[in-house]
Amino acid sequence: MKRAPWKWYACIEGEADECGYESDSKEAAIAAIARDFEPGTVIEVLEARFSTAKKYEGHDYVPFIAVRNRETITLGLREVAA
Repeated sequence: MKRAPWKWYACIEGEADECGYESDSKEAAIAAIARDFEPGTVIEVLEARFSTAKKYEGHDYVPFIAVRNRETITLGLREVAA
């Protein structure tokens, strides 16, 4: 079975099953979620692999089969480009 690559994901704390912010780097995943949520929002950032099992083909939900480097971060104030 082919393994899915490790990717970085960001989500609102406690919603790891709904990670919608995928990136090749931790910093890019944080930057992506920070564009949509206010400072003070608590997020989870994790590195994970999705299952590549045929039984999930065409499904809206595919579970992670492995997770590493998970941490909780509170989004801080940031500069906005004019």
